[in-house]
Amino acid sequence: MTISSSFLDSYNFKGKKVFISQPMKGKEKKEIEGERKNIVDAVKALGGEVIDSILSEEIVSKNKPLWCLGQSLQMLAEADVAIFLPGWKEARGCVAERYCCQNYEIDAIEI
Repeated sequence: MTISSSFLDSYNFKGKKVFISQPMKGKEKKEIEGERKNIVDAVKALGGEVIDSILSEEIVSKNKPLWCLGQSLQMLAEADVAIFLPGWKEARGCVAERYCCQNYEIDAIEI
């Protein structure tokens, strides 16, 4: 899936840290990177810094999804703005990240 990024031209990302939230369950790293490529390129072209939120380490936890959410919330805490990719409303981790944006004053852009 290719996501259009042309609408991001109206946003000022200069000097801002950007977190990308997207469903990742059951996806390989290459697929995740491919889905976000246009957004990453657009944010960088507009002067923003994208936080690398793709976990690459082996996760050894009794509750892997919760561990991953904890890691993503730590990264989200460093962001000025979060971009939510399609499907986020059906992914409980993304929904939790969106809730945190609303309650901790992090700007959010929903695609």
